Amino acid sequence: MKFINTCLLIFLPSALMLTSCKKDNEEMDYNPNLITAKNQVRGQDVFTDVFLYLFRASQDTALINNGSAVIDEALVTYIASPSEMIVVDYGDYFKLCSDGLVRKGSYTASLTRPLIDSASVATIRFYGFYVQDMSVSGKQVLANQGHITGGKLTFESVVDSGLIIVMDTISPGRFRWGCQQTLYLEEGQETPAEPGDDIFFVEGNSRGVAANGHAFSTSVIQPLVATYECLLMQSGIQNIQTPSLEVTTGTLDYIENDSCTLKVDFYYNGNRFYHKFFNEYLNERQ
Repeated sequence: MKFINTCLLIFLPSALMLTSCKKDNEEMDYNPNLITAKNQVRGQDVFTDVFLYLFRASQDTALINNGSAVIDEALVTYIASPSEMIVVDYGDYFKLCSDGLVRKGSYTASLTRPLIDSASVATIRFYGFYVQDMSVSGKQVLANQGHITGGKLTFESVVDSGLIIVMDTISPGRFRWGCQQTLYLEEGQETPAEPGDDIFFVEGNSRGVAANGHAFSTSVIQPLVATYECLLMQSGIQNIQTPSLEVTTGTLDYIENDSCTLKVDFYYNGNRFYHKFFNEYLNERQ
């Protein structure tokens, strides 16, 4: 989700530049790779966050009993007919949410049945929806596949037309992002009334075209861990492929920690870079 103004390179003894190192006596520019990697992190986070919010809302007692509820600054409405739908509306002006980010606009989830029910399908569309500096549009489809991953509640998330426009004043740009991923409830299944303790594992692939025009794809090699407490994945590793760049492969490592560091390590050619997301808007989390 987040602001991406700076990155830091952990210096190697033989390297004296922030964004490049020596290869065959020539400088190698890793900036295109880092832009692509940061776009991937943002896309992953935005659409995973939408899933987490809807999963939480689908179990909200006030929403179930009354047909509407205010959930983390958004007015959420359940519409039963003529077709089942959940509307999440933050309004026309930015609202500060409990995670420290601001949001505005709305999105809808058209349902075949309640999201928590097995075999349900939710089709999500966005309407003037912003998260912090990002405008989000496109379509996301969530499918409840029942308890199929070792008996754990499992969802499929498919994004095939995601467009994120970053309104950053320094480096504005847009990128496309899509995925076909599986999210399964690793912890919290025994406490459905307390969705805040849920931990989802995310596996699968994603793809996109970065703001610099380079196509990329990723695959999860260690499950990404998604919780309500962390703005980013709490841990997990993805490989990233960028066939049109000089450096065609890399690794994204969400730094595992007991707390939410908001930091991601990027590895290219054995060089380690890292970036802390939301650094300009949130207090430091150690």
